[in-house]
Amino acid sequence: MQSIGAVSGYSNYQGWHVGRASAEKVGFSDVLNPLEGDSVLKEFEDYFGMKIDVTSVDKGHKNVTKYATGSGASPIAIAPNILEEMANNPELKQRIKQTLQFHFDSVPNGRAFLASKGLELKASGAIVHEDGTVSTWSISEESPEKKEQIRKQMEAEAKEKQERKQAFEDASAEYREQVRISFNLVV
Repeated sequence: MQSIGAVSGYSNYQGWHVGRASAEKVGFSDVLNPLEGDSVLKEFEDYFGMKIDVTSVDKGHKNVTKYATGSGASPIAIAPNILEEMANNPELKQRIKQTLQFHFDSVPNGRAFLASKGLELKASGAIVHEDGTVSTWSISEESPEKKEQIRKQMEAEAKEKQERKQAFEDASAEYREQVRISFNLVV
């Protein structure tokens, strides 16, 4: 986590505003003053029952993947400007809430679909970008059954390759022997 730094001055960090305070007797509540978006953040965290990251994640597969696979990533990330906007725009707040809820409601169907393909859902989530669009992400891997099937297939292919190599070597040795015999007969 990033430290706040000097007490005097202003800085934004994940929904908190650092205000001016005197060097004498500085209490935690004197330093951090919640912004308007904090009430929306608390409402969303209570509604979805999880911690929500307040961070800007640029659009694009690479950026979403980097966030989703990052250590300690929350299933939901909301850009700070959108969080503040939702505090004053109930329509936006409702649209974002419904979009996020739709994603989480679809997880059981997604899990079943992935299982039919031999995959296991490990994690999923959604990112609300600075422009209000939402990207969803999921992380899956082969199920133990699929991993075993792949392992057996790879072993069978390796064995078949070794058998072909051995057959080729045997045929080559036999051909070389025939050529040697023929050569000896001609000479």
